[in-house]
Amino acid sequence: MSFRQDGLFDKMHPYIGHQMIARQLAAYGNDSYGALSGRDMAAATMSLYESAKEDYLFPRLEQTKYLAVELAKRDIPVILPPGGHAVYIDINKMFPSRPWDDYMGMGLVSEMLRRYGVRGGEMGYMAMEFDKYVAKVGKLPERMPPNFVRFAIPGNVYHKEHMDYVVECLCELNKEKESIPGFKAVRAQDHILR
Repeated sequence: MSFRQDGLFDKMHPYIGHQMIARQLAAYGNDSYGALSGRDMAAATMSLYESAKEDYLFPRLEQTKYLAVELAKRDIPVILPPGGHAVYIDINKMFPSRPWDDYMGMGLVSEMLRRYGVRGGEMGYMAMEFDKYVAKVGKLPERMPPNFVRFAIPGNVYHKEHMDYVVECLCELNKEKESIPGFKAVRAQDHILR
């Protein structure tokens, strides 16, 4: 087996490099940050140092906790206790009557962005390519995998009013959840990063 440009492995798997890079980007981030200047590296180092201090971490943790608790009080199915950087909405509990292949996580994310300008991330059946699993195995698993939407909260960016706005928006959408359209992948279905 040869990994050279004209080797056997390259001929058998011509797109393996692209597939490996796409998986790496999804799981670990960029493979090279080689273009950073010394000043940028120093700023990154200082940021890591500062972000480990309790006076930075405590308000951030409290802000995430505040958002999660306020959503839970209003019957939004949020994962408790919350993490330190994001709040996760349980899509299977929010949309119990919708089929899995409606991709309601994508529907919620799209409507939050379209209506309110709030960006979340679908961390469920679309992102994890659950449709490919079902097609390969031929049936649903006995226990459905997690299906979440993540609302990440960057440090030192948002205030309580921003969290209240997100709560208000999600509550409004929750009241109209049956009107939220499902989502269907119509192109790039075979791409790793879709």
